[in-house]
Amino acid sequence: VTAMALSVVETGAPLIVFDASGKPPVAGAVTLAFKPACGLAAIFAMLPVAQRLMIAFADTRVENAGTPVRTTKITRSE
Repeated sequence: VTAMALSVVETGAPLIVFDASGKPPVAGAVTLAFKPACGLAAIFAMLPVAQRLMIAFADTRVENAGTPVRTTKITRSE
């Protein structure tokens, strides 16, 4: 993963690394460090942060991001 991150940094593209490895951050990348973990533990630690990041990113580009455009409640009884 470090080699791939370094390749991205070399292109000048912005890079955010979600890191639960406990290793030093990649120079030139924004690193979001988490408590060292692996597997599902690492994923579950990162998910809430990733979700907030994606929502904030969308909110800067889309008006009313996250607001339902159409809402209709359909209730059926059988």
